[in-house]
Amino acid sequence: MKSKRKYYVNYWLPPIIYCLMIFFQSVMDVSAVSLKGSDKIIHFIVYAFLGILIYRAFTSVSKRLNNLLIIIIAVSVSTMIGAADEVFQIFAPSRTIDRLDIAYDFAGSFAGILFFLFVRKVLSYIKEHE
Repeated sequence: MKSKRKYYVNYWLPPIIYCLMIFFQSVMDVSAVSLKGSDKIIHFIVYAFLGILIYRAFTSVSKRLNNLLIIIIAVSVSTMIGAADEVFQIFAPSRTIDRLDIAYDFAGSFAGILFFLFVRKVLSYIKEHE
């Protein structure tokens, strides 16, 4: 039982907490973001990290799943969370839906996963050749 709890805490709790932080931030005032287009960079970076967390969680489910399938699932889930976040902003006084944000969420999650895989491959190579 203890190892199952540790599994959920290590792999599934981080993306859940991160998603809650994203949704909490969605209801906040965004007047502090003043540079045109800077919100797109923020979306890209935030969802790159979310993509990594979700990819990591799904790879923990089964080692038998095809890596490409896990990438597709992780990017899809991250993008759906981004879309839900945009819809959620309807209820925030100073926020509006921006479909382009969803595109940056998609791109960020995909790029984040690719970056994660690249870094993991490089670290594995270094470890093998020490």
